[in-house]
Order: sequence, then C-alpha cells, then structure tokens
Amino acid sequence: MNCENRYLRENNEADRDIKGVIQLWKQHLINWRTNWRTRRELAKLDHHQLKDIGISRVDALAESKKSFWKK
Repeated sequence: MNCENRYLRENNEADRDIKGVIQLWKQHLINWRTNWRTRRELAKLDHHQLKDIGISRVDALAESKKSFWKK
C-alpha cells in the first residue's frame, strides 16, 4: 500500500470517528431535552392525572426534581 492510500484510509477512519462522536452527542442532547421537558410536564399534573397514570405526587415530585442528565 502506498503512502497516499494509507493517508486517505486514515483520514476516512478519523472522519468516521468524528461523525460517531457528533452523533453520540446529538443523541445525548435529544435525551436531555426530553428528560427536561417530560419532567417539567410531570410536575404540572394534578392529583387525578397522576392517579390515572399510577404515580403518586411524591414520586412525581422526586422525578421532576432530577437533573436533566440523570436517568
């Protein structure tokens, strides 16, 4: 294999690595936004709505107080 081919192959591998990292961060951002949004909405539910989905007020408040990056 000549130097030019090896250089091109290494650059392609580096591009794939960078794209993988970017895709991973993109997915983290999507998950974090979803956590933030759904926890905010959960905190707004009244007693009857929480009862309908089988969650106590205590559990709802505990979940809504979690940081967005926590599962």
